[in-house]
Amino acid sequence: MARLRPRLPAPGTPLDLAAIPVGLGLAAALALLAIGHLAGPAGHATRGIRSALSCASGEPGMPAWSPDGRRIAYGKPTGCGTRIAVLDLRTGATHLVTGGSSDGLPDWSPDGSALLYQDGEDELLVDLATRRSRIVVHGVQEFGARFSPRGRFIAYTHGYMGSPFDGGDSTTTVYVMNARTGVVRRLVGHEVDGGTPTWSPDGSHIAVAGFDGVYVVERSGANLRKVVGLDEATPGSPAWSSLGRIAFVEDGSIDSYDLVTGELTQLTTCDCNPQQDGVSWAPGGKRLAYSTRHGIFVIGAGGADNRAVVRY
Repeated sequence: MARLRPRLPAPGTPLDLAAIPVGLGLAAALALLAIGHLAGPAGHATRGIRSALSCASGEPGMPAWSPDGRRIAYGKPTGCGTRIAVLDLRTGATHLVTGGSSDGLPDWSPDGSALLYQDGEDELLVDLATRRSRIVVHGVQEFGARFSPRGRFIAYTHGYMGSPFDGGDSTTTVYVMNARTGVVRRLVGHEVDGGTPTWSPDGSHIAVAGFDGVYVVERSGANLRKVVGLDEATPGSPAWSSLGRIAFVEDGSIDSYDLVTGELTQLTTCDCNPQQDGVSWAPGGKRLAYSTRHGIFVIGAGGADNRAVVRY
């Protein structure tokens, strides 16, 4: 049976989202959680830790390195689906922070107090102190969202990923939401059909991986350009380091592209799920976290010291 696909708005058309009055900078995550009604249908604005009522599984993996470099969040397989877990790299302890059964694709708030994550087809934000979650974006379908470096904006992708190489219909669009006003702007559409976006370290640009390459565009939507050409790659979520490298999942490998020199380096091969999965740089850009079907791994920026930090 064919899957129903949403009708996406034309360029420049705001989505039907409630305004989100979030303060600037590091207060953005906590302010989001303080709002009593965020975008989403009535009765679904608040989601705390709860018993999973079904075992519909999200995608495991998709590590996200914390801003202080001490923790990695990821989608952890459980006896009933997947939940967001946080690994303490100093102690090796892992604890669950969400209570759904299809939670995945986490991203840290700039101050490390909260995590964006996907729960089914919605994008939520969980306060790590209270473990309470609220919907930020309703109906993102298959993709995740990313805070800008100072927390002023949230970039996310809406739509379904179908491979054009096997006759599928990919219909994805990247949006940027102002976290203070709730205003949503269309950034990149079907000319790329990309996966989950990532921000440049200064917040001025966004990178997204499409089927034929990795693209970079200004936050305003201007000057879209392809920086890496790929042959029949399935988009994952790239990561942009403070040292000017974009890492991404290509089919069967983790690659790193230097925006200054143009050097493309294959760091490792992996048993990855490239459609949903991605990579995350540690603060400082000297280490990279990635996931396979067997766990979470960390590797040096040059490809050395590849080791598992979590085993599924």
